[in-house]
Amino acid sequence: MSIKESDFEASVIGGELHLRGNANGRNAERLEDLITRTHNDLIARKAPTFAVDMRGLEFMTASCFNVFVTWINLISALPPEQRYQLSFAIDANAGWQRRSLVTLTTLGSDVVKLRT
Repeated sequence: MSIKESDFEASVIGGELHLRGNANGRNAERLEDLITRTHNDLIARKAPTFAVDMRGLEFMTASCFNVFVTWINLISALPPEQRYQLSFAIDANAGWQRRSLVTLTTLGSDVVKLRT
């Protein structure tokens, strides 16, 4: 499962979602579809964790960021025995990632972890 645009890529590889480039408004719908399919697959496989690698992401608009908010809300709405954790690898030097992704941890402190 992947998205390949001239300035943005999102690929599920080996149990991780890798994001690269600039996630802008025109990518939001396809990103949401990719994440929905991934979410459903993780539930079906009863996966305990899933990694999201954002270290190659240069920029993300609010519409793409909201896709991740929705994903966390979907996980949090599951019965506890079906929930899985998201582990976000971020670029510690990218201030926007640190600031934005800390917000995700407040939305789902039991399902979101950040790593640098």
